[in-house]
Amino acid sequence: MPNIQRKITKKEETTLHIAAAASQEVFVKNLVKRLSSENLTAENIVGNTALTYAAATGNVNIAKAMLKKNSNLPNLGSGVKPLFMAASLGHSQMVQFLYSETKEIVCGGMKQAKLFITCVEGDLYGLKLEYQICRCLAAVDHPLRRLAPLKAALELGCCPLLSLHFHPVLNSLPVLGEIRMAVLRGSDDTRRSQANPNFGGVALEMLKANPNFATTRNTDEDTVLHVLARNPSAFVSRPLWLLSFSLSIPGLKLKQENSKQSQANELFENCLQAYRGDIENSSIIPHVLFDAAESGNIECLIKLIRFDFDLLWKTRNSKSMFHVAVEKRHESIFNILNEIGSIGDLIINTKIEKIGNILHLAAELAPREKLNAISGAALQMQREILWFKEVEKVVPPAFKEMKNGNGEKPYVLFARTHEELRTKAEKWMMDTSGFKCNSNILLINIPRGVKKGTEARKA
Repeated sequence: MPNIQRKITKKEETTLHIAAAASQEVFVKNLVKRLSSENLTAENIVGNTALTYAAATGNVNIAKAMLKKNSNLPNLGSGVKPLFMAASLGHSQMVQFLYSETKEIVCGGMKQAKLFITCVEGDLYGLKLEYQICRCLAAVDHPLRRLAPLKAALELGCCPLLSLHFHPVLNSLPVLGEIRMAVLRGSDDTRRSQANPNFGGVALEMLKANPNFATTRNTDEDTVLHVLARNPSAFVSRPLWLLSFSLSIPGLKLKQENSKQSQANELFENCLQAYRGDIENSSIIPHVLFDAAESGNIECLIKLIRFDFDLLWKTRNSKSMFHVAVEKRHESIFNILNEIGSIGDLIINTKIEKIGNILHLAAELAPREKLNAISGAALQMQREILWFKEVEKVVPPAFKEMKNGNGEKPYVLFARTHEELRTKAEKWMMDTSGFKCNSNILLINIPRGVKKGTEARKA
């Protein structure tokens, strides 16, 4: 009888590894029936078992079949543990299943902290945390400062095509020809599923059991606050007037759209409060502020300003959060100027070495992702002109004539950086003129609240 569990690839993968990575559920179940419990513990060249591969696909049925044969499998292997793999890729159902089966991980302080940030990075705020795990977490008191790398997927070393669907950090791995992208998509659970609103929240429960996790850092010196600040999609987007209203009333809490967003909101606020009075870690908050500004995370920005109003004056590379908003084209953040009156004027009326002033930032071409969100070169150009003029309204007259490090005034810089886009816009207009295109097509929405607010401030 042939050895069906022999290693068949250069990375020392077995048939079970490959079948699990390809999410071949029926094949895996039949194969597991013919294997001994010891066969399932085979590791590849980097120490990963076939269960880690199954965790990467999110196929819970495959994992259940393996654990039925060998219940200790989640705790074996010298490489990435299946629980961490599932968490890093955002497979909520797989994480929920593996929690109760992974006994080793929940009792180690460093591993808990790694799992905590990995869950946040994977948007896993709303999974059930078993009572015995909470009890184990509560017994840990470890002042953590550094973590091992959280990108466990990089250590997979097995199925590089996973990178095309699951996580961009895997893109550097070579392609394994036997496994196709279509197969790797697997079941519905291979995509990040939304949390069940009846569950309590993995990260929240871990934080409540061990508040030290709020200041835990990974090897990039990032905390959970950094991770959340860079993920605006984790929070519900609401009208600026409502956010501004909450800014003026410290005790007001706004209702989130769903459980997952509510948990992300609560997690951010709980972590933020851990820094109150913490002089040693106080320098972290301004960095979080600018991470939120870069990503356009208005929800986090409002919470940060409510936490410490002096953050409005903070700068990074001589730029305030409003300079970043203009540069990145985040209208909602720029519109906060309307809510803080003359303070905003003082903040933006500063010069930046070599760059010039905030109007020079508006004169630069918008980030590619912002331009791509608008269809057609003419509309893109129109949007850029409107944005420049809106920023122009809030700067002093002298800023319009100020030269940057290259000796360019804002209008001159705008003309140079937008020359290619202007050419494309003119060509688009000429191509569509034969259809008697109504000029109204060029009208787009001016950022809401800017015009009214700026006029009110100057009145």
